[in-house]
Amino acid sequence: MKKFEVGTYKTYAGTFETTYCIEKVTEKTVTVTIHKGGRYEKTKRCKIVDCGKNQYCEAFGLFLESDDEKIEIA
Repeated sequence: MKKFEVGTYKTYAGTFETTYCIEKVTEKTVTVTIHKGGRYEKTKRCKIVDCGKNQYCEAFGLFLESDDEKIEIA
């Protein structure tokens, strides 16, 4: 089973590409930040839902999954 990990991720909402950062992961919650370092930065703590195959949460109107594409920022 794939679990949430700390890092920067990319997901697609329709035709829009959205990047978000996972700041902290606990057993039941995950802390998510969108627009990291920007003017409209928002942080939210979300409850993790485990479906057996992977984990997901709902933040800022987006469903974020643990198998989203992880990106490396150099």
